[in-house]
Amino acid sequence: MICGVILAAGDSERMGSPKALLKHQDQTFLEAVCGKMRAAGLRDILVVLGRHERDIRRAWNRRGETVIVNPNPEEGQASSLKLALRHLPQWPFASAALVALVDMPYVGAATYRQLVGCWRQNVGRSVIPRYQGKRGHPIVLDQRLWPLCSLCPREEGLHWALKRGESSVFNLDVDDPAIHRDVDTPEEYHRESGQEGKWARGK
Repeated sequence: MICGVILAAGDSERMGSPKALLKHQDQTFLEAVCGKMRAAGLRDILVVLGRHERDIRRAWNRRGETVIVNPNPEEGQASSLKLALRHLPQWPFASAALVALVDMPYVGAATYRQLVGCWRQNVGRSVIPRYQGKRGHPIVLDQRLWPLCSLCPREEGLHWALKRGESSVFNLDVDDPAIHRDVDTPEEYHRESGQEGKWARGK
C-alpha cells in the first residue's frame, strides 16, 4: 500500500503567513495537495505541521487526514520527513510514501496518478518525476529507502539518501513543469497564481 505524506511544518518566514493556508483556486494549498493525493487513490494521508498548527487546523477542511507536529521545524525539512517515517509503521500495510511539499499545489493530479502507477509497476523502487531532464517533486519513497532517509543529515536532506540509494530509484518523465515550482515569497505566489492555467495541463 502507498500512503501520502505532506510536509507542511515550515515557518513560512519569507511568505509572512502559513503557506499551507494560501489560496489555490477555491482551496488552500494544503487542501489542494490532499485532494490530488486522494484523486490518485491514496486513502491514508499524513500531514506534518509545525508552529502554525493551530491556525492551520482552524482553517483547514480536513477529510480524515492524520496530523503530527514537528516540535523542531527549524531543523529543516529533513526533520519533518524523519518524523513522518517514524510514524508510518503504525500503518502496517504501508510499503511506500508519496511525499509532497505543501508549497507545490500546482503539480497536476495526473502527475500524482502517474507516480503511483509507476511505483505499482516497479515495487521496491522509489520514483522521482522528471521534466526536461530535471528532477522535481512529489517523490515516491519505497520502504526500502526509508532507513537511509532516517539518517540523512540536515544540510543535505533527502538528496543524501537518494544519492546513496540511486540504484533503486526510477526516474519518471512527466509533462508537468510544475514539479519544479514551489512558492516561498509573496512575489512568487502572485507570479505563480497568474500562471495557474499553464500548470493546469496535469489536472
